[in-house]
Amino acid sequence: MKALHITPGDSAGGSLRRAIRDAGRDDEVLPFLDDLSCGPIEPDDPAVRASWWARFHDGMEVEKSLQTFWSRATDFEGRVVLWFGRQSAQELAFSLAWADRIGERPYEIVDVTGMRLPIRHREGGPI
Repeated sequence: MKALHITPGDSAGGSLRRAIRDAGRDDEVLPFLDDLSCGPIEPDDPAVRASWWARFHDGMEVEKSLQTFWSRATDFEGRVVLWFGRQSAQELAFSLAWADRIGERPYEIVDVTGMRLPIRHREGGPI
């Protein structure tokens, strides 16, 4: 069964997407494109976040992105895996918001805090 992997940002999402593909899997990766370590977090409303972000970005796009993320994350019926690190304010803030928002729904956690992975060069071998 295909899993849905949740990441607290686009960079983490891209890295995980590649790792999953390299492992020969076709699981879906859903990155959260907001940074909850800054700006208002209450109430839990995409319109409030979009309004705050509007001075930096197109507020309507931010709101649509947040609504799409939460809709996909809460509607998915398979295995859900949350990836985050505790040493990043952005990632930790997201993991707390996720736990609050997702409620009693079961999900798995991969805490990457302190995890070291081998760096690979373009040909795929370790450096």
